[in-house]
Amino acid sequence: MVIKKWPVAIVAVVVAVTLLVWLVGRGPEPGPEAQIQKLIDESIEDVEEGEVGDLMDRVSDSYRGQGGDRRELRSYLTALLFRGGVDVKVLSHQIAVTGETARVEMELVLVRGGLGGAMEGDVGARTVRLDLAREDGDWKVTGSEVD
Repeated sequence: MVIKKWPVAIVAVVVAVTLLVWLVGRGPEPGPEAQIQKLIDESIEDVEEGEVGDLMDRVSDSYRGQGGDRRELRSYLTALLFRGGVDVKVLSHQIAVTGETARVEMELVLVRGGLGGAMEGDVGARTVRLDLAREDGDWKVTGSEVD
C-alpha cells in the first residue's frame, strides 16, 4: 500500500498553523496592574449584584482590615448587600504595585437603588484603600480602609 504524502503534509501544516494561531492569540500574561484592575472590575460587579460569596473569593484568609478579620468583613458585606446590590461609580483610582504586594486607592460614589436611593439620601462618596498580595498566583485583598 502506497501512502500519498500530500494529504499527510496538508494535515501537518493545518495542525502547525492552528497551534501557532492559538499560541499567538493567547498573548502575553497580563501584568500585575491589569490583573488587579480585573479584580476591581469583577468586585464592583459583585457589589452591584449583591454577590457576597463571589466577592469574598477575592479576599485572603489572612485579611485584617478596618472592621476586623475576614469573618467580620463577610458579615458586614452580607448586611450591606442584603437588600440587593449597591450601584458603584468610580471617580478615580490608583494602583501601586511593589513586587508581590499592591495598594489601591479609589474615590467612589455608592448609591443604593439608583436614582431612588439618591433621592432618599442613601448616597455616599468614599475613599477606599485596599492592600493586596499575590497568593498562589492570584491577587487577594489582605486589608482595607474606608473613609
